[in-house]
Amino acid sequence: MSGFSSRTPAHVRAAPTHSDPYPYYEELAQRGLFRDEAQGVWVAASAEAVAAVFDNPQCFTRPLEQPVPEAMRGTSVADIFARLVRMRDGAGHAQLKRALRQAVQSLDLRDIERVARTQADQLIAAIKPRQDGARLTQFLSALSSRSVATLLGVPPTQLQDLERWIGEYGAAAAAAVTGAPAVTDTLMATGAAASRAICELFSGLVAAGADTLSTRFARAAREAGVTDRAEVVANAAGVLIQGQGAIAALMGLMLLRLSRQPALRAEISGRTEMLAEFTQEVLRHDPGTQSTLRFVARDGAVAGQQMRAGDCIIVSIAAANRDPALNPDPMRFNACRPARRHFEFGRGAHACPGQAMALTIAQTGIAALLAAGLSIENLERAVSYRPSSHIRIPAFAAAG
Repeated sequence: MSGFSSRTPAHVRAAPTHSDPYPYYEELAQRGLFRDEAQGVWVAASAEAVAAVFDNPQCFTRPLEQPVPEAMRGTSVADIFARLVRMRDGAGHAQLKRALRQAVQSLDLRDIERVARTQADQLIAAIKPRQDGARLTQFLSALSSRSVATLLGVPPTQLQDLERWIGEYGAAAAAAVTGAPAVTDTLMATGAAASRAICELFSGLVAAGADTLSTRFARAAREAGVTDRAEVVANAAGVLIQGQGAIAALMGLMLLRLSRQPALRAEISGRTEMLAEFTQEVLRHDPGTQSTLRFVARDGAVAGQQMRAGDCIIVSIAAANRDPALNPDPMRFNACRPARRHFEFGRGAHACPGQAMALTIAQTGIAALLAAGLSIENLERAVSYRPSSHIRIPAFAAAG
């Protein structure tokens, strides 16, 4: 794209790992929906364009002609990926989504908070995130993974292995879909082995007798008419696959905001309502999900632009959140912002059903870290972002 300085991201796919992509996103938001010929994609960047793409029933999460990326075709990674509700459209998607929403929303938020606080206390004692940025990064990933896994019914003895498997599956899937990280035979083989282990574990969890999120989802799926057991297994695991990075990203971005504005710490400490408002403003101002993809299923108009079947649209959530048409004075962080709006959890058929769970875990984790005396003053000095074309996940550097 032209018109941006050398200090801005080279293109929208490079923005999530840039140190400060927001002046770039601010300009993108003014362009609405446009064609980036250099990247070979459409970009939806204004609030109006993003809403139109999310609401358009012909904008799918995968291309019709390639539901599974070529790099994972025929591997065990595809056994999970192809069945995930977020990667599907149509009648099958509607059944699974209804069952998943019912199961997740049946959880008591007090139970989620209790699980997250127990895991946070154990991990603070074991990892000691106050000592080192790398340990803090490890804590954020482990807390998000272990909290969701515990709610799903994963035994404590398997939490560490599962955390590794989810990371290996996620790296392989991200490489196949986006090219970041780069696809290698070793990466895909490791991801395939992890996928087999995940499916074996969750096959047992959805059939267990205990009352867990896995068994609630299995029951809701049966009631919704889902008869394929492999779909239930994949999507029970999918709750963790999709939640781990998102929750870790949110906690990391919350800590970075506190590092930039340390006075906010006193405002949110011990004040549940203020912490919730602060979290929502982080989601708007610096979202973990910076962008997502949609693919046009048939020739036709999308947000006023004529597109062809198979066209790819990068939906820039981060840019739309900075559109003044969505939020006045959008570049200013305002934890008490009235009538705040953002697209972090999507919209329409693919809106995230687990946002209350994710927010509860993230807020509980931050409260636990602050209560444990975590120093936030220097976090911004040693932060980078994990390689990704769409997700902004902070990684804090080791001491020394």
